[in-house]
Amino acid sequence: MPTARLCWYGHRAKLPDVGETTWAVAMHSCVKTVAATWGRG
Repeated sequence: MPTARLCWYGHRAKLPDVGETTWAVAMHSCVKTVAATWGRG
């Protein structure tokens, strides 16, 4: 899934030390935003 991979690398680079829950929420939000932007949401 390119969207999830893009978000994973992006967030991993910016937020290496956040908690699991915060990171999961950020990932979910990123994937939703990108999917909506590309017309897949």
